[in-house]
Amino acid sequence: MLLFFMAATAHAVAPTAQISSPASNSRYASGSYVTFTGIGTDEEDGNLSGAALTWTSSIDGPLGVTGANITINTLSNGTHLITLTVTDTEGLSDTDSITVMIGNALPTASITSPSDGSTYEKGQSVVFRGAATDVEDPIGELSFEWASSLDGVIGTGTSVARDNLTTGSHVITLTVTDSDGGVGIATIVVHVKNAVPVVEITNPSNGSWAYVGDSVELVGQAFDDEDGEITGTNLEWRSSIDGVLGTGNSLILNSLTEGTHTFTLYATDNDGAVGKATLSFRVGNLSPVVTIDSPANESAYDKNALVIFEATVTDVEDEIVNEAHIVWISSIDGQIGVGTSFSRDNLSIGTHIITLTATDSQGASTFTTIFVTITNHAPEVSIISPADNSIYNEGANVDFSGAARDQEDGELTGASLVWTSNRDGQIGTGTTFVKNNLSRGEHQISLTATDVDGAKTTVTLTLIIGNTPPTARILSPVNLNRIYYHGDYIVFEGEGEDAEDGTLTGASLVWSSSRDGQLGTGNQITTHTLTPARHTITLTVTDSNGATATDMITIQVGNTAPTGRISRPLDNSVFDPGAYIEFIGSGRDLEDGELTGSSLSWSSSRDGHLGEGETLYVDDLSRGTHIITLTLTDKDRDTATDFITLTIRNQAPTAEINHPQTGAAYYAGDLITFSGTGADPDEGNLSQHNLLWESSLDGEIGIGKTVVTTTLSLGSHVITLTATDHDHVSAATTIIVNILAPEDLTVTPETLILSKDTSESLTISGGMPPYEIFIKPPYPVFDLIQVDRETRGPRLLVTALHTEGSVALTLTDRNGDGTGFTVTVVGTPATADAGDNQAVTEGRTVILDAGGSTPGDSEITGYRWEQVDGPKVVLSDQAAVAPSFVTPPVDGSGGVLTFSLIVTDAAGLESEPDRVDVVVADNGIAGFPLDTHTFRSATGREMAIATDANGALTALYPRSDGVVTDTENRPTDFPYGLFDLEIIPEMAGGNVGLVVYLPEAAPEGYGWYKYRDGLGWNDYRDHAVFNHDRTMVFLTFADGGVEDDDGAVNGVIVDLSGLGTLSGTRTGSDDGGDGNSDGAEGSGGGGGCFIRLLTETVFR
Repeated sequence: MLLFFMAATAHAVAPTAQISSPASNSRYASGSYVTFTGIGTDEEDGNLSGAALTWTSSIDGPLGVTGANITINTLSNGTHLITLTVTDTEGLSDTDSITVMIGNALPTASITSPSDGSTYEKGQSVVFRGAATDVEDPIGELSFEWASSLDGVIGTGTSVARDNLTTGSHVITLTVTDSDGGVGIATIVVHVKNAVPVVEITNPSNGSWAYVGDSVELVGQAFDDEDGEITGTNLEWRSSIDGVLGTGNSLILNSLTEGTHTFTLYATDNDGAVGKATLSFRVGNLSPVVTIDSPANESAYDKNALVIFEATVTDVEDEIVNEAHIVWISSIDGQIGVGTSFSRDNLSIGTHIITLTATDSQGASTFTTIFVTITNHAPEVSIISPADNSIYNEGANVDFSGAARDQEDGELTGASLVWTSNRDGQIGTGTTFVKNNLSRGEHQISLTATDVDGAKTTVTLTLIIGNTPPTARILSPVNLNRIYYHGDYIVFEGEGEDAEDGTLTGASLVWSSSRDGQLGTGNQITTHTLTPARHTITLTVTDSNGATATDMITIQVGNTAPTGRISRPLDNSVFDPGAYIEFIGSGRDLEDGELTGSSLSWSSSRDGHLGEGETLYVDDLSRGTHIITLTLTDKDRDTATDFITLTIRNQAPTAEINHPQTGAAYYAGDLITFSGTGADPDEGNLSQHNLLWESSLDGEIGIGKTVVTTTLSLGSHVITLTATDHDHVSAATTIIVNILAPEDLTVTPETLILSKDTSESLTISGGMPPYEIFIKPPYPVFDLIQVDRETRGPRLLVTALHTEGSVALTLTDRNGDGTGFTVTVVGTPATADAGDNQAVTEGRTVILDAGGSTPGDSEITGYRWEQVDGPKVVLSDQAAVAPSFVTPPVDGSGGVLTFSLIVTDAAGLESEPDRVDVVVADNGIAGFPLDTHTFRSATGREMAIATDANGALTALYPRSDGVVTDTENRPTDFPYGLFDLEIIPEMAGGNVGLVVYLPEAAPEGYGWYKYRDGLGWNDYRDHAVFNHDRTMVFLTFADGGVEDDDGAVNGVIVDLSGLGTLSGTRTGSDDGGDGNSDGAEGSGGGGGCFIRLLTETVFR
């Protein structure tokens, strides 16, 4: 049975809140009774009263009284935003707010002169001028006090002039106090400069020097504009090598380290300004400076030439270096001279490294080097006889004559001249000799002359002893381009001549062929048996002494095959069927010349003979690959061929799959219809038997345009349709088809819990659709649930009706597989109300309010708050109806904190979450560390506070000290009022550190005081430590300790305390309440440890 329900909802109207008195911006004295009157009206409930009207203060939080009229006298000093919240019985609410000021309005101070950051010289007069305004008091009734962070109080009144400010940066504070003790403060920074002393070193002079061990006097002076002449220990001498040398106007030193020193005289005036002067001074001897002026480096001289050596030698200390200490040394000849000038004409031949070394009176030496080369000229030599290329009979006398001269040695004779033959070795020495036993043949005769220094010169000539080789020449045939037919008679004629034998004949002339070997001998031969080919014919002539000579010619015997090529079409060309193809070829024959017509024959490997001639046109070649052959035939029937390959293409068909689409998915056993077509450009649409269907997993699945199957195996199939034309050319196309195994049928969630009158979807997965739902007995009443199939995917929409109960259902698929699920209808859960959005500034306490949450069918038993966005804060109690937190620091653009609230009822049902935003704005307070909570005290002073990593601040209320009426042991002055704090430690019973940043240094005699109900006022010195300048105080707390107001180990620390003084009990020499005279370390209450802890956490 399918049930449909319709419901109409009446929307409730929120109530209206209005504060009727007092008027906004009303002002009251501290402790005055203030009556607040408000009205709450609701369209359904009428006038609201009692707890339906709640009052809160932006400073004091909930005022603790409800109703339309309340009267209180405990409002803290300051400007309060008073809010009336009215809530009707439906949980709807409305608010109205007014502003109320309690206590004295603080004056506003400003410094009009000088400007912030001004700079003055020391001793210059500085005029300070200020102004102020106060709501209650005219300016004449205001008091003005000026103070410097360096010089303390410097005057009173609206104008003060001082010319004796201490050197440094002053924080100038103008404090304006009204008749009620309200204070306004303004500050600027003023800089007072100190002039730097002027320093002068009068001895030694810059760049001067002394030997090691000499006494050196340092003299200097310094003057300061403020202090006058500076002397004694305020003058310090330093060396860049030896460090600090001493103090005073003068020093005498005799142990300075060798080297170049930079002396610096530092002068420090009474205000710490430092001036300095520097100079350079050398200690120790410098080596001489040496330069070789002559000869130039890499100079070259002939042997025995005069070489002049000159040098320049200088020494800073000696001025003139002893000549005997200037020494010249040659790498070949050893020492060659001393002094700055000398000459030598007997340097040895070779390249000399000349080294000049100069040594001063202190034994310091310097050297420099040059290269000088002394050269030897090789002798000049000539062969006078025999003449070059002379010929002598074997055994004939040969007269040898030569001459040699050397530039250094003069005429060379005897063993200085050596004659050699490349065939017979050395054949003689001296200027002349005769030789008649030279061996037969061609000699290279050499004459070598050597001077006394070993330099050599050689000249050569050619000399022939004995036989001269003959000459050979072929006279016929003369026309070497002639071609002889096989069997032709060919006459070969030649001659041979010899210088000794004359004309050679007969067997001295031998004819041979490169192919047929020896052909005959003599001056003339005739042959007709040469092999058809190209022959190299050689005539070899040999004289009586066996010397030979040759001559060669080349002839052609027989026909030469033609040559040719196909120039068009190009090899591997491809044409469409019926294309008009032009064939172009050419041929040439050595005997016949250009070949034409029928001498050129064309054929195809597929179609046979195509035609003849140089050019041929064909348009009926069959489809396929052809080897085209051009055959060239000359008149002697010799042939040659050229080949190309061309293809007549067959245009492939196309294949197209129409169904299913690629990526389609089916379950195993589903009926799947494949349909497709094939077309060929030549044949048109292809018939059934030309279409083949195949699966990458199952092989062939059918033939034809349509194939139906139910047997595809599980997996991803590549389905291929192949279309083949009558020429067996194929084309294919593919798709992907996925065959799935059905997953187990499931319904998610298996157990569904719904509140009455709500709906939720169930997701179906697995199985094989379609699905059916069966309700298991006992059948539920018809008003429990209704189930509808959603149109979007395999989902069920279950709607709970107005009756509570549980029903079991079964979902089955087409295979009969089923799965069960249960639907339970429960009561209506509560509705969470996280309260209205709030807008506050940083450093304020915010109270979240879940009081507007309404129960469903059961009462509310739990609350759960969670921060979901914005800078992280710590809530006082995430399970509380109204937890609090302190707003975090934000930049000028502010920030938004978002909190989620879920409430739980007695039946365990949770509400839908509700959210509330807290918008945090910049409070305009600057000058404190970025991660601190900045705020204004009850007296209007800007301050900051931060905890260490062991806890978090969850409530911060600046209070007037008037909130405590107990006067016993009460401090007489609380300049910043009191601080009402709530801190959550990291763990119950844990310790937490807290630092409070004061607006100025705490006066001497002031300490930290705490009030606790039942214990009264207590000096908190054992748990408070001031820093060195008393602008910060470090506090320690222990959950459940004496410093915890609730006294319980419960994970919450409560504290009410502040900076104050007990008149007459503290003096200026007191340690400031930290238990230590230096305000930095000590054992009291673990204060020193806490300072270290905060340094590591808060400030890092």
